[in-house]
Amino acid sequence: MWATLGFVTKIKKEEDKMELGQIHIDIAKVLIECAKNKQVISYSELCSLTGYGSPENMGKVLDPLTKFTYDNCNNTFISVLVVRKDTINSKLAKPGIKFFEMYRDFTNDFKISDIDIVLSQREKAYNHDWNNLTDLIRKEINK
Repeated sequence: MWATLGFVTKIKKEEDKMELGQIHIDIAKVLIECAKNKQVISYSELCSLTGYGSPENMGKVLDPLTKFTYDNCNNTFISVLVVRKDTINSKLAKPGIKFFEMYRDFTNDFKISDIDIVLSQREKAYNHDWNNLTDLIRKEINK
């Protein structure tokens, strides 16, 4: 029984793990335009523009791209540009809670406030040169 549960858990974890794919290239193209225009986009609008139909799961889809840009683009989380619809018209539009958890896990900075994370990462995202991001993703996919 325990072995079966362990096996099921292992399969579940593998299913939860998503690798970079065409959807991430499509998302990157939209987020690159957002960065160039110094804009944010809601999860639902990003779904609409990329043809991915589930705003509730977009954070999970963004995870591999977020990790990739952190590792390959000067510690910048491009997904800081994707925000909750209920905050888009506020003074500071914010990503979902999982974004902040990922940020803290990657940086080991558990003292920084959510506001400071958004402000610093958004500035980095707006000022980063993203011109080669889709090529980097393609290269990673084809490894």
